[in-house]
Amino acid sequence: MKKAGLFLIFGIIAIFLIAATAPPNLTPEETAKLDRGEIIVKFKEKPEGINLRLVEAMGIIDAPRERAWNVIGDYANYKEFMPQVQESEIRKKEGNTVWQYQKLSIPWPFPGNGTWYVIKLDHDPANFFVKWNMVEGNIKVNYGSWQLYPYGPGGKKTLAIYSLVVDTGFNVPAAAIEFANKQTVPMIIKAVRKRATDPRYN
Repeated sequence: MKKAGLFLIFGIIAIFLIAATAPPNLTPEETAKLDRGEIIVKFKEKPEGINLRLVEAMGIIDAPRERAWNVIGDYANYKEFMPQVQESEIRKKEGNTVWQYQKLSIPWPFPGNGTWYVIKLDHDPANFFVKWNMVEGNIKVNYGSWQLYPYGPGGKKTLAIYSLVVDTGFNVPAAAIEFANKQTVPMIIKAVRKRATDPRYN
């Protein structure tokens, strides 16, 4: 009975892990768009405690997901390749958790003297997943995640799913903020695509 119980528990855990890391079910139309190099952007539900919808972008990176993961985790050097990032550094690291500082140059409706924040990033390297939330800064919300899946023959490419919601906290219509977020997410995937060609991330 004890052995049977253990096998049942391990089986349930295995099913859960497979479900948690399984790639999304793409429609033929979505697959065709991704294979053409397009980035698919859509609105998702509002995260708990946040009054704006999450924006999700899907795109293909022409590199194995290990290399894409290394690019995403290069937090100290975001100023070299991420759009609008002027300054970036790692403030603290504990196990799979990283505190990263960024200062950005973004036009209205963001702060005119430069947007800055510290985000806490929690990593699940076994599943190529990272999520973050802002812990301090001069805006209200910066919340999001990356999820990477192997893609194509032999998994030589990466299906990257990037989710983001940012709120300045200013008296700006939600539609304007969501539109700005929607314009930002494809730029981030394109930046990782370009950076992933650098052999330093092998």
